[in-house]
Amino acid sequence: MRSMIRYVLSLFVLTLAVSAQELPKPYVDPALLGRVNKASGFDCERVNRHFYVLKNGGAVEITVKDPNDDATIKAIQAYLKKESDLWTKGNFDTVAAVYGRPPEGTAQLKKLKDNVTFAVVPEENGGVIRLLTVNPTAKAAIHDYLRFQIDQLKTGDPTTPLD
Repeated sequence: MRSMIRYVLSLFVLTLAVSAQELPKPYVDPALLGRVNKASGFDCERVNRHFYVLKNGGAVEITVKDPNDDATIKAIQAYLKKESDLWTKGNFDTVAAVYGRPPEGTAQLKKLKDNVTFAVVPEENGGVIRLLTVNPTAKAAIHDYLRFQIDQLKTGDPTTPLD
């Protein structure tokens, strides 16, 4: 009976140990990450990126992993402001250079740029670009663009619209 109890306890401890381990990150091409680092001006390993597909458009959120990393916070905010300014003009060249091709949705976003509001929201630990629209075609383009990013950077973010 004692050996059975030890066996069950051992399994329990092993289960806890396995569940406490961090899951391996999905593979993202190091060359892609290098291009992201160069374009953004900060190290991808120091930040969390999330892409939110929303019912009224979407959002790109970049935050630091270390809340005391002031240099990276400033770099994130400058990068998001620069990208938002370019996107407002229909310029998605930086993103196309990073991926080696224009991401899905960008051709439509160029045409429909006047139907989309690109708003940068600085945050204490980074920032967000909100992409807002009521135009159904522009909304579909935003969703395609964000899903492309989710797929390429393996963020694991939901690809169906959230509220």
